[in-house]
Amino acid sequence: MMIDHQMAAKLRANGFTDMEIDKLCRELANPNRKGQTLHIVLIELRRRLYGACLLSIALLFFAGYASATSNDTNGPLYFLGVIIFCIFALAITPLPLAWKSAKFLRKQG
Repeated sequence: MMIDHQMAAKLRANGFTDMEIDKLCRELANPNRKGQTLHIVLIELRRRLYGACLLSIALLFFAGYASATSNDTNGPLYFLGVIIFCIFALAITPLPLAWKSAKFLRKQG
């Protein structure tokens, strides 16, 4: 399924670049997404953004708590684990595209 010109113009007006719109078109053309709409893809991107952010914050709080309450010197290792997770989350979630999706869906209502 391709994105029509009207929808592409709406996405451009909300900050999406042509390259990001092409990524969305390629994602919709994927055989695993047969029958899905652009709206579903945008919702999925928003969920991935919120999930990655919430999990990163939770791990950061855990690392801070574990560092403050432990008597050993493993505190930096906890934060290293959080940093590695955040890098992994950045790799699997296209954050700029997910952020624009969340903003677009919020504006659309």
